Amino acid sequence: MRNRSCRRLRWPCAYLCALASIAVPRATHAQEAGAAIYVHGDSDHTTVVAPRLRVQIPLAETTKATAIYAVDVWTSASIDIMASASRVPVTEQRDEIDLSVDHEFTDVTLTVGYRYSTEPDYVSHGVSGGFGYDFADNNSTLAVGLSGSADTVGRAGDPKFSKGVGTLGGRLSFTQVLGTNTVAQAIYELTRAAGYQASPYRFVGIGGNGLCTSNSTDEIGTATLCVPEVAPHDRLRHALGLELRQALGEEASLQG
Repeated sequence: MRNRSCRRLRWPCAYLCALASIAVPRATHAQEAGAAIYVHGDSDHTTVVAPRLRVQIPLAETTKATAIYAVDVWTSASIDIMASASRVPVTEQRDEIDLSVDHEFTDVTLTVGYRYSTEPDYVSHGVSGGFGYDFADNNSTLAVGLSGSADTVGRAGDPKFSKGVGTLGGRLSFTQVLGTNTVAQAIYELTRAAGYQASPYRFVGIGGNGLCTSNSTDEIGTATLCVPEVAPHDRLRHALGLELRQALGEEASLQG
């Protein structure tokens, strides 16, 4: 599941490569098609390979549908994400499908979408919707988005383990053209999650040396009792983003 893998990747030791980026305008049945691949690795012997395919089809003059298929394949031998002391490499795959429809009015664009994501111990269904409003001669854009998801958390090797978690979120963004080659954007996001938010693979050791598994020094855990990790049922998260993009000619731009 995502909690055991990608969120533990350490950027200081990572390499990142964007490969095979392809854009095919005006395909036979698609207005736009593209493919890309993302590769990430770190000193924890963790590697993530994530290919992505995107196809956009016009349904009408002002309506278009977009389909995205993405895969995350990660391999790791790091003991800090495993429930045992073994360093045997583990491979896992996550598949995700995103479907969305956009409809453009004169100054407003409406969007609705559905997302399905699955992996051996995690299943997620998500819906989203929102609109963008252009004004001031299309120099300013105000966008509002809402999203929700219902997830099922499992545990590998334990078919009876099943926990639910739901997420509701909102996003507000404002984009402003500052000049011929400069665009600024401010984004605020609010997300509330309720349900099981612990890791089904982490345990708290009581007694002995307090360890349920080996640690980075290969010390064997001798805890008398290992109880499942407990996390709060509710989480409220705020995020604020500011972005400035400067064009450097017709082929490149600088973003901060």
